Amino acid sequence: MEKEGVRINDNTEDVENISKENLLIKAKAQKKRLDLSSLDGLRGILACWVMLHHCCIYNRSFFIDLQGSSLMPMFFLLTGYQCAIAYRDINPGKDEPECKSTFTGFYRGRIARVLPVYIFANLWILPLEYLGYLAINPIDTVLWILTYFTTFTLTSTMFIIFLGFPFDVVTWTIQTFFWLWIYFPYGMKHVRSMKDDDLVMNIAYLYIIQTVLVFILFFVTVPFITYWPAFALATMNPVTRYPLFKMGIVLGELVNRSQRDGVALSQIWLKTVGMLFPNISCNESGLKYSNVSNLSVTEKNDILSQDKEYWKKMAVNHSIVLLTITLTIAIISPFATTLGAVWLQAIVPYAQAVIIIALTLDGGESSAAKFLRNKVFTFLGTIGMTIYCLHYPVIYYLCLAVNHGHRVYWPHQIDPNLCDDDGDGTCVKDADEYLYLRSMPGWGVPVVCVITIVISIPVYYLLEEPMRKWIQGYR
Repeated sequence: MEKEGVRINDNTEDVENISKENLLIKAKAQKKRLDLSSLDGLRGILACWVMLHHCCIYNRSFFIDLQGSSLMPMFFLLTGYQCAIAYRDINPGKDEPECKSTFTGFYRGRIARVLPVYIFANLWILPLEYLGYLAINPIDTVLWILTYFTTFTLTSTMFIIFLGFPFDVVTWTIQTFFWLWIYFPYGMKHVRSMKDDDLVMNIAYLYIIQTVLVFILFFVTVPFITYWPAFALATMNPVTRYPLFKMGIVLGELVNRSQRDGVALSQIWLKTVGMLFPNISCNESGLKYSNVSNLSVTEKNDILSQDKEYWKKMAVNHSIVLLTITLTIAIISPFATTLGAVWLQAIVPYAQAVIIIALTLDGGESSAAKFLRNKVFTFLGTIGMTIYCLHYPVIYYLCLAVNHGHRVYWPHQIDPNLCDDDGDGTCVKDADEYLYLRSMPGWGVPVVCVITIVISIPVYYLLEEPMRKWIQGYR
């Protein structure tokens, strides 16, 4: 039948097909519009910062703690965020068309992304364990067996390192990622069922939960289980890091909706600020939270322009604040190891979340985005996982080389300050020698950085990429 010159088909199948077609067009447009180049550069900076942090700790010429631990929350936020964007259709809603993403495809993609370099790094560093350079006493057979088990079953952080660190210590991060990814499809399904306001509330709640967890789990347990197990429980365990990962998923879903529905996201984000910091008015920015799809072209461009300007400002401001805080604590680091490693990890994730979402929505126009989109940084982001996993073996192989291949003998007490000296100074002497042999001269810092990057390039292109393509193509 016809009404006012418009043909209405009684068969609803045509309407459904049109609806599905429109949704597919929106989905394709979203994929085209969303540019994550800034985050590629950010990953490169993070990987290199952690590498430099460890180099500075393991050199004997000077001591500076660059607070690499404080960056770890951003890794968990980023993996949740980028999974939510890349696999936004893994659990299609009832009003959306079926898409190609599947549970098995997601898991295969994640395994292909990290497992080859994880195995390579842990096998490459293994000979150093026999020489006493790693975190296990070579004559402790039981711990050896347990470490083999937890390293290659990716369970070290699940057992909060009581059964040993992975051989390549820094790959604990991949272990935690692995367990978080297992939950992702189910977490994504839950997040997609939530209303916008509920997502905003979740960001605030998850931030508060992770902050409380870090403080309580570390400071309550450290007197009983010592520093490293308490630190691992509070900041490495998949269960305690889950709020950060979920926070990243929520951020990704908010961005997905803003792109799909034509929403200026700044005002809804300001609601989060209002929940966390009630004294800050959400209306001070003058921005309006609007669905721009129903506005005129002029109004739409005006709202979206204001939205972009807001995120440009946030990207720069929060980056400067975070960098200033981190470097300030690094300067006083001999007195602030716990302050940086624990306190910063607990309080900075909200600012890190702002940076991530701002670098996505600023159109690449903020000075922070322009800096991160430099080709060098984006390339480092491409091989960032490889740099992250391989820098630790390079550090210890250099230590071995500069110490003429000497085997390191474990003292009864590694820390001289904890030695119960029997009067002959043997314990302190052994501990000092142990720490000396597991360190490198100051010139080793730039050498390790250069060697790691040079090695990472062929490992990425000749091992990681071919293995990734093979695993993802396997049926």
